[in-house]
Amino acid sequence: MDTSENVPLPPSIPYNMIRRMNLSKNNSESSLSYPPNILRCDINLEDFTVIWVDFLINKSDECLETLKHFRTVINYIKTFDNINECVDYIIECSTEKLFLITSGLFSLDIVPKIHSLSQIEYIYIFCFNENKYQQLAINYNKIHGIFIDRNNLINKLKEDIIKSTRNENFIENSIRNSSDDRPSVIWFDILVDILVLMSDEDDDKAKKDMIEQCRSYYSDNQSQLDIIDQFKKEYLSDQAIKWYTRDAFVYRLLNRAFRTENIDIIYIFRFFVKNLYQQLQRLHKEFVELVRQCEITNIILYRGQAMKLDELEKIKCNSTGFAYLNTFLSTTMDKEVAKVYATVEQNQSDLVSVLFELSIDIDIFQKPFADIRQHSYMKDESEILLSAGTQFQVVSIEEIDQIWYIYLTTINDDQENSNNQLRQFEYYLKNTIKPVTTMKTFIHYLYLMGEDIKSNQYKLLLKTQECSCIEELEKRIDTNNTNIDTLIEIYQCIGAKYFQVDDFTSALRYFEKIIELMKDEDTSAILDKAHQIDMFHQMGISYFRQNEYHQSLKYFQNALEIYFQLAPNNNIILKNLLSTLTDVYFSLENYGEALTSAKMTLNIYLEHFPKDLLDICFQYERIGIIYAKLDHYQEAFNNLEKALQLSNILPVNNHFIVDTYYSIASICRKLNENDKAKFYTEKANDVMLNSKYLKNSQIKTKSINENMLMIIRKRAKYDDRVKYSLENVIDIALLHEKEGNNQKAIKYFQEAVDIIKDNLNSDENRTTTVSLLNRLGDMYHLIGCINESLVYYLKALDICPSKNYQQIAYSSVGIGNIYLEELFNNEQALISYKKALEMKLKYLDETNAEIIDLYDTIGGVYLASMANEDNQLYNGQMALNYFHSILQIYQKNQISYDRLILDVYIEIGDVYRCMKEHQLAIDNYKQAIDIALTLNDDEEKNPVVLKQLYIDIGLLQYILFKQTDEILHNQNALITLEQAIQIQTSYYLQEDSQFILVFKMLGDLTYHSNNDLRALNYYQKAIDCEKRAQRPFDELYIKEILDLYLYAGLLFHRLDNIDLAFECWNRASQYILDDSTYSNIYQKLQVIFDKASHLHALKYKEQVTFF
Repeated sequence: MDTSENVPLPPSIPYNMIRRMNLSKNNSESSLSYPPNILRCDINLEDFTVIWVDFLINKSDECLETLKHFRTVINYIKTFDNINECVDYIIECSTEKLFLITSGLFSLDIVPKIHSLSQIEYIYIFCFNENKYQQLAINYNKIHGIFIDRNNLINKLKEDIIKSTRNENFIENSIRNSSDDRPSVIWFDILVDILVLMSDEDDDKAKKDMIEQCRSYYSDNQSQLDIIDQFKKEYLSDQAIKWYTRDAFVYRLLNRAFRTENIDIIYIFRFFVKNLYQQLQRLHKEFVELVRQCEITNIILYRGQAMKLDELEKIKCNSTGFAYLNTFLSTTMDKEVAKVYATVEQNQSDLVSVLFELSIDIDIFQKPFADIRQHSYMKDESEILLSAGTQFQVVSIEEIDQIWYIYLTTINDDQENSNNQLRQFEYYLKNTIKPVTTMKTFIHYLYLMGEDIKSNQYKLLLKTQECSCIEELEKRIDTNNTNIDTLIEIYQCIGAKYFQVDDFTSALRYFEKIIELMKDEDTSAILDKAHQIDMFHQMGISYFRQNEYHQSLKYFQNALEIYFQLAPNNNIILKNLLSTLTDVYFSLENYGEALTSAKMTLNIYLEHFPKDLLDICFQYERIGIIYAKLDHYQEAFNNLEKALQLSNILPVNNHFIVDTYYSIASICRKLNENDKAKFYTEKANDVMLNSKYLKNSQIKTKSINENMLMIIRKRAKYDDRVKYSLENVIDIALLHEKEGNNQKAIKYFQEAVDIIKDNLNSDENRTTTVSLLNRLGDMYHLIGCINESLVYYLKALDICPSKNYQQIAYSSVGIGNIYLEELFNNEQALISYKKALEMKLKYLDETNAEIIDLYDTIGGVYLASMANEDNQLYNGQMALNYFHSILQIYQKNQISYDRLILDVYIEIGDVYRCMKEHQLAIDNYKQAIDIALTLNDDEEKNPVVLKQLYIDIGLLQYILFKQTDEILHNQNALITLEQAIQIQTSYYLQEDSQFILVFKMLGDLTYHSNNDLRALNYYQKAIDCEKRAQRPFDELYIKEILDLYLYAGLLFHRLDNIDLAFECWNRASQYILDDSTYSNIYQKLQVIFDKASHLHALKYKEQVTFF
């Protein structure tokens, strides 16, 4: 496997990954300062949530003060003053651990409704009359006390959270089936290793980023902010254990991040994790040396905790599996101390006492562990800390004296003692990691895991970090004073950096500079052959990623030619070149050549890199896909089967596995083996349904409809079988949609509708169906099936509950878009958009962007309707009403002007222009210019907008001059049009055919000012633009170009320049519109013939094709 950090993509790219690569490369357009989805305040990143429901929650200063005190115990607190909203939220949080604080008044109603829910840990009644609720506490054992005093409640809450935190630590994602999920363990462990090995150069910035994000997350928690400030001032690298064992922001966020395998948050804490590992490694050496001095090679550690019955049952069902510590775990050598922590209170009937007994052979134990008593924040506790990534075999489970004992023993990680294929690959994979890693290493391994989107997001982050480095290198470029070899070195370095962050256009620009310099024989040898191979390879990949396959092929072949000239024995270079060459041939649909190079690549791997099972797996997959393209289905099946057998080294729910199952199913259908096809399709679906991505990812909602769909999906009340089926079908549909598989997404959304269609009695079920129908409307519109799209939006509108304003608005907007954009029925579009606006105004403030956008859309439709002269005045007035409504909203609410207001003033100007109110149009265009000059949000768009505004104003001033013959309009038009040209020149904007008219108008204006030479200069520029412009021209341009050549010819004739006058009038003949034009040009040419000598007249006549 290629782990080179100079190439952002592994050389062996499975074809399913190529497809995803092309789909995901534009996912993130904005630059990032941090990885995505990190420390968001709207997501609970700690272990527990406190819910406080009280009628006076937001109406009392005392409540607000109490809230601050609660946050000293737990950060994430949700408050409610309505019981139904609170219950709904609790039901939605089915995977959270919730502590409920309720007022006495609300307790009688809410406790019976939520007590049986597994997410409720404990309930606390906070009231004025303790005796009144004693019976309720007797009836419901999760009630952990009735409190009148705030401090007593806080102390009890703190005590219970500490206990629950300890119970969470070991069980989440820890006991696993070794045959099914071990690859996921290996890959997560490798990612953590990469972060631990990262260069120290990143530490200061990493620390700063971590502190900044933590401050943002805890912005409403003063107690944690004070601790963060203390960390910033006092933290030293040898204090990592002290800070990790303190119940504060580091432990709360990082511990959960490890247990949930949230690599994004671990990345933010990377410098701290590295310090923690390094300190533990140092202490481990001291501890092991001390143990050996006592002639002990095996020690026993204990951990006691309470555990839920269902968690214990999971472990008992997997009694031959293994335990993987995905976080740092606190244990003790004192069995009696561990038993104390395993204590369960009598009223906790859903919990059992559990004691883990860990047998550790220090000779084979790979991860560091140590006695941290002298380094812990709690120095009075005897504590042995085990590293994250530690693995144990589950030996047995038994109950003794009401305590469940779970016996674990060390797993031998020594490669020589195991012939297991997966273990061999793990050993190989870890040995390919360099002693010092970088962010590029991290990105590379994320990609290999199949985390395409995440790797692209981090690549975007890397790009922002590399920008300053690239800028510095570019400053060093001095083509006049820098010697050639240094210049080539700088170009190559800059090109490589752009290449690493997928800016292929910029990379190619610098590589081309090197090639240009190498054309000189004196400099061609400066870049040695090995570097030339590397550069040509990168150029080939760059062109490939830009879909320029022939150019890509050219450079790969150049690289191979140089490689064989050197007659080297470097199989790494050869396999990389052949592998990428395969991709190009495949994309060019030259499947024969693709198969040849793919087989050569596979043979190199099998002969020289037999332990690189991942790339061998990818090679079998690509060969299978190529055979399928050649209709050799049995060979395709055989190779895909081999790929599938090797795919057990990938995380269990990797996209590659899903895609391979689907590919095999497709091949089986071609072979008429339908039972097999069904089997592999179901396997693919099973993997997707159990995907970690589906379970854990924060799906970014793009619309109200999607947001509601995700919420309703969790809340719909069906029987368990139907609910499970519906949730999973929607998950699959959303996954296909995210991957761009629109047809499959439609299939599964339709399947979801079919599941629920017979249960439409309640508004809730109907709302779910409406969401699904609207999504189907979206999807069909996306793929161009307009009639189907309209049908689904209308179906959604037909069954939507009358009070569900959001969904009615959503359907109405969809219908309006269809009528406007596809059916060109402005009247029907307006009806739908107005309905949507009416609905949105029922639940949104008028300043909401959705309201303002609809005002703008409706105004825009009326403006577009002015093209039809019937009712033009009415449509114009209606457009002005909606546009002025936007201005009034901005003015009334004192909203700062933005690009939308700029567009509104332009649209108002357009309305007045259609109404022939030229001065009013000019006034609004000028207002737009004033706004554009204050906006700095888009340095590329603003000049284009300004140029167009100046052209439009100049055109209207030109028209006013033609109508009135007033000198002022002439001068204004001249100044304005010159400003348009100045912007065009200053910003190097692309020239368009408008400038034929701009220069022609300037020529006309100066001609009327009796400045013939200046007018002729403008006409000549207009003629130059006409010669460069793309054809054909519309009728407006044809008339203006005809006049241009006639006037220019006239001025040349006045100056006795017969040749140029002839050329202009002859070119004018190409734009003849009618007989009168024909006659006019004929007369002018006849004047030329009469004026010229006999020989010149004959020459002119030979050039005229017009006669």
